[in-house]
Amino acid sequence: MIKHKNKIKSVAQHWIEKRRRRRSSRIGAINLAPMMDVMFNLLIFFLVATTFQLPEGLLQARLPRTQGISSKQQAMVPMVPIKIFLDSSQNEKVPLIRVNTSIRNDAASLTIIEGFDKLYSLLESVLHRPGISLNTPVIIAAKPKTSWNLVVNAYNAAVRTKFNHIVFAKY
Repeated sequence: MIKHKNKIKSVAQHWIEKRRRRRSSRIGAINLAPMMDVMFNLLIFFLVATTFQLPEGLLQARLPRTQGISSKQQAMVPMVPIKIFLDSSQNEKVPLIRVNTSIRNDAASLTIIEGFDKLYSLLESVLHRPGISLNTPVIIAAKPKTSWNLVVNAYNAAVRTKFNHIVFAKY
């Protein structure tokens, strides 16, 4: 029992009156839940529909300050690796050697050579081309059934030409 203004009320009646007072104060209140739903839907729409762009001038452009390359300067030529493909043939005395000395990797850029003396002379002639120097990588690729003797002879031809970077790869 609760004593209130000299009247005795039950606990249930006390809480009922308290609820009525709360409800009467909410009559003029606005329900914000639908407005929040609309706001979140608009926020998601604008985030999805917006395109983000990088500010201009973020990437630096380095343009030459002169008219072009002078006769004293030479243009940088990209380094082209020399690829030697060894194929085991039935006659190991005259193996099939395919050499690629261009940037392209198609069948038209392959040079077919028979013998390691011709491989050595081709490597010597290629050494004078632009983009090829003694530091150019020489890649020797052999099929799995190729005899080791052919791989060693190709390596010796590259060493005899004085190439510094000789590596082996799978065909």
